[in-house]
Amino acid sequence: MIQHKALMHEAEDDVAVAIVNLSKGDMVNVMTVKGIKVATLKVIENIPLGHKFSIYPIAREKDVIKYGHVIGKATKDIPKGAHIHIHNIKSARWSK
Repeated sequence: MIQHKALMHEAEDDVAVAIVNLSKGDMVNVMTVKGIKVATLKVIENIPLGHKFSIYPIAREKDVIKYGHVIGKATKDIPKGAHIHIHNIKSARWSK
């Protein structure tokens, strides 16, 4: 049974946040904080509780959206279901 294990702030976001530890291969329902189902996908890496992962493929140099706002830029191509962290995104907060 697939339970919702991730939340997004806005349906237009590129990323969701794991609300439990996720293991590579887990099927995950992704919901907005308002309860709207956005996606069902397989995570392709272990995702620790509280960490972000991609809902869609994100191309290198593309802005990454969370909270409906740009939070950073992809430093390499990020496949759907991949962990998003400092190894593949440059924070918008620290790049000014």
